[in-house]
Amino acid sequence: MSDKSVWTFVSNHAIVLLQIAQNPRIKGKEIAEITGITERAVRKIIRDLEREHYISKKKEGRQVFYTVLAESKLRHSCLRKISIGELLQALGWRRAGREEKQTQYIGVARGLAVRLHDQTEQEQKSIDNIYDNLL
Repeated sequence: MSDKSVWTFVSNHAIVLLQIAQNPRIKGKEIAEITGITERAVRKIIRDLEREHYISKKKEGRQVFYTVLAESKLRHSCLRKISIGELLQALGWRRAGREEKQTQYIGVARGLAVRLHDQTEQEQKSIDNIYDNLL
């Protein structure tokens, strides 16, 4: 008699969490397609992860944006010193490093500065036009 039970080292919760970490705008249906877990099970897992403060979600229009709370600790008594971020990194997730974040912030700041500069030039032209019309 052969043992046909199938098991894996990584739970469905960890697999769903990894998918969310890799793509914070992923839909439950997409997770289900990628992982082979039913969409209903994926939605339950997402609720579990949110309830236990491993992720948070924010709705932006019709889109949901997930945030992994990487500093949260694992629940098992033997693993409570290990953070979710450390687990995800062991599974291949790459956290945005300090230099990457600084580059992102600099890019955003430059974009805002360019828009502000353009807006200031337009406002100055408008003020000049109003002033010219008054004379």
